[in-house]
Amino acid sequence: MQKLLLIAGALLTLSACANTPTPITPTAPIVPGPQDTLLSSGSFYPVVHPGSGAAAVVRGPDGKRRLEIKNLITDDGPAVYVWLSTADTPKSSASVSTNPSDYRQLSEELPRGVYPLNASYVLPDDLDLSRFRSVVLWCVEFKVNFASAALTTEPQ
Repeated sequence: MQKLLLIAGALLTLSACANTPTPITPTAPIVPGPQDTLLSSGSFYPVVHPGSGAAAVVRGPDGKRRLEIKNLITDDGPAVYVWLSTADTPKSSASVSTNPSDYRQLSEELPRGVYPLNASYVLPDDLDLSRFRSVVLWCVEFKVNFASAALTTEPQ
């Protein structure tokens, strides 16, 4: 009986990170500030959970690059983080490599219940943006891709 309850509890917990994706209307792209240069951008789309909002990599007047996230909406989940990924257009959890050389974790665990979320993450100077082509909301606990945004390079 105890084993059955343990299995049932694990299935209920796992279902928190394995819902059927819900279509969401795309949001407007990010417009950089007058002093910023837009380097790449994309819109979040649902993968394992609903996802909408905009992502952009900008270079500020100080030369620092930032990932800007605007109007992000997704489900609450345990241990969900913002990653830059080498995947081109990650449309499944399997398409996201968890090899440490294939992603950069940019955030602490995302806060729950604060959507829409706006955030800005300063990118490391040595980060090769030609390798990191998408933003992924990754649930570390269940190893699932909540939502993603493929980044399209802007002409300079």
